[in-house]
Amino acid sequence: MFNKLKDLFKRKNEKSITDTSTDNNIVKYKVNLKEGSELVKWKILENNPGNIRELEGLGDSAFLIAYVLFGILQNKGFDVEILNDETENNKWIYVKDNGYYLLPLLINFYYDENNELKMSATIQIHHKEIFPNGIFEYVYPQQKAENAIDGLFELFETWVDLDWLTLCDCLKFEKSEYMSMRIDLDKEKIKSKHVFYGPVLSYPNFDVEEAKSKGIDIDPYIDEFCPCCLFTNSMEAFDEQIKDTNQNYAIRLFAMKNPDGEIDADCRINGEEYPQAEKYLKNYTKTWKKCDIMKFRKQYVIIRNVENRKIIN
Repeated sequence: MFNKLKDLFKRKNEKSITDTSTDNNIVKYKVNLKEGSELVKWKILENNPGNIRELEGLGDSAFLIAYVLFGILQNKGFDVEILNDETENNKWIYVKDNGYYLLPLLINFYYDENNELKMSATIQIHHKEIFPNGIFEYVYPQQKAENAIDGLFELFETWVDLDWLTLCDCLKFEKSEYMSMRIDLDKEKIKSKHVFYGPVLSYPNFDVEEAKSKGIDIDPYIDEFCPCCLFTNSMEAFDEQIKDTNQNYAIRLFAMKNPDGEIDADCRINGEEYPQAEKYLKNYTKTWKKCDIMKFRKQYVIIRNVENRKIIN
């Protein structure tokens, strides 16, 4: 249940809070803001816990969270623009390259008793063809941040480097860059599901060749793995989603094993907890070799409907 991560955070209800860090230099993160005229009709999803859209104390005016994700996407070459919504005063990001609408929101953002920055966020995702009703995904930091602005950029950049790649890939079908799999639902192959496997975040992550050249034995830290392993080892839990031809699904998979053999797992579908997959993921972690450090794997997988499309296997 991501308990190791969730314990780091405390929920806050304020719409905006003040940053108390000493480094408020945001000059290096300036972006070329572009605003579109479209008014977004979607609202924050009922189960989306994100509720902080801006931070105060970062200059002469509030610093909008959407600007962070906007800047990261723009710097990676995407054609993006900021959109307003009709009622909630949220700032959305519209990605003109592929039609995604993104709403980044913080769940919490504070400094603990040791003056360490703690934060978590969500990104709400809409696409008129793929996710017309919207989904959301939790975003957690992968490392400690020295100041507020760096922390925000590192938080969302991790999402762009992993989950975002899968969201982009699932629009390409024949030209997908990462591993994918087609599942035919009828003999005529008219209705099918296409599974897109995103990049895997794993730990430990050693350079095998470098270790061999230095005579370092890393065998206890290395387990057999391919990009489909997390999903195929828990596939039985997703039978309903695979057979459902009315909806697309974004699945978050996480599995972890501690040095003492303790195992943990988490799964979310379209942002919602899905405990039905946990036992399969835990059974999979039992096959990992025992070693003296924690091991984990995390991946974003998208199951998309395919109908009357030519798919290259």
